[in-house]
Amino acid sequence: MTIGNKAFWFCVFFILGVFLFEIKLEFSYVLIVGLATILALIFLYLYKSDKYLLIIAVIFPIIFIGFLYGQWFEHKNFDSKEFVSGTEIMLTGKVSSYPQVKSNSQSFILKSDDLILSAITSVSEKISYDDYVEMSGKIEPLNDKNQYFKKDLVVGTVFFPKIIKIENPSSKSIRLRLFGIRDKFSSVLEKVFDSSKSALSSGMILGQESVYFPQKLKDAMRKSGTSHIVALSGYNIVILVNAIYLISGYIIKRKKAFIPTLLIILSFVLMTGAESSVVRAAIMGFMVVLAQNSSRIFSFKNAIAVTAFFMILLNPKIILFDIGFVLSFLALMGIVYISPMINSLFNFSRDFLNRLKNIFSETLSAQLAVIPILLYYFGGFSPLGIVANLIILLFVPWIMMLSFILAVLGVLSIKLAGVISILIFPILWFCEKIIYAFSSFGFFSGSLNPFFYFLYYVVIIYFARRHYKKSQDDYFYYHGL
Repeated sequence: MTIGNKAFWFCVFFILGVFLFEIKLEFSYVLIVGLATILALIFLYLYKSDKYLLIIAVIFPIIFIGFLYGQWFEHKNFDSKEFVSGTEIMLTGKVSSYPQVKSNSQSFILKSDDLILSAITSVSEKISYDDYVEMSGKIEPLNDKNQYFKKDLVVGTVFFPKIIKIENPSSKSIRLRLFGIRDKFSSVLEKVFDSSKSALSSGMILGQESVYFPQKLKDAMRKSGTSHIVALSGYNIVILVNAIYLISGYIIKRKKAFIPTLLIILSFVLMTGAESSVVRAAIMGFMVVLAQNSSRIFSFKNAIAVTAFFMILLNPKIILFDIGFVLSFLALMGIVYISPMINSLFNFSRDFLNRLKNIFSETLSAQLAVIPILLYYFGGFSPLGIVANLIILLFVPWIMMLSFILAVLGVLSIKLAGVISILIFPILWFCEKIIYAFSSFGFFSGSLNPFFYFLYYVVIIYFARRHYKKSQDDYFYYHGL
């Protein structure tokens, strides 16, 4: 076994250990099953004399280290933070997130010396990123509906506290300036489109957290299985990267598109305020670029495992509570491992058709890879949602690029933005109609047995592995990109 493969299994077992802790599995159960697995691997090694099995048995205990690391991180950042639930206290801290505005409230993360809290206040309170806020209120522990705040190390929520004092920062930080640019972009899109279309275009380039979505559109996206198209993740970047490669194929060579693509990813990060979730998504998007510029599957496999390892090492909570990270990781794995199977079913003589085939296969592959996650996070699944996604995702790159161009020009001249909006309006209108049309079909809501998720990915891995065995032993060629 090569050093690269050893590193891969080390990372995989560590990540698995962290995941088992996050789903609240008892350590005794993990220990018993783990020891049984190690003994089984050693027995198979003695029977088959395969050193690969022995090395896996030696590396496997890393799963226990991952579990204990997750436990230590939980104690350090959550269990050791003490506060009396429901007791009125004074709080002073710095606003460390972009306030998310809804119809009659806004929420933000407040970082004090001792605690990191989520605060929900009235929209009448003019609160911005980097402000110092003094307030009094009651801290409530996180519940099932807001557990996702754990990815930001938030330990509790303060609902509608009394704001005593707000101090603006003496000097603007880089992120505050970036958020200001984001506000200007959002304002331009709101001026040239109605609420639904501006929400769609802004959501795709700025993220749904920074945009107010009409409730009717939000419900329609949930029922049609298209909510994730406005969730800032590597999924958005994957789509954007594919569009860049499709266009650049007619202008410059694929290899020369590497640097421009990275610059666009960097611009995307800066445009959205360089929040941690977007940075993680950008790293995953960067891995897409590497995968598309390398034919070695093992180099990609090891790189993505090591990348995920360091992300989870810095913050284990993202493995369960950061949907952007989860969607990015699975969509990327789907594109690399599932799309070749779909690509092998069709072959066209014309390059243009092959490029369209690649977009289709990658979109479908990413969708297949994330279906269980969409079901888990968004509370349901539309059986025809995959069709809606295949249609809409063909237009997402154009919406993202045209919306960005429109927003930039709109900062200079709103009239010029109005002219450019003529190009994007029909696309937004069509996507909106698709969302509402597919939202009227059947929608499965509820939860499934965890065994379903396990079985689903076992089947996917089986077929991906089977297809891989038919290809070359050492190299995997990523055709048409």
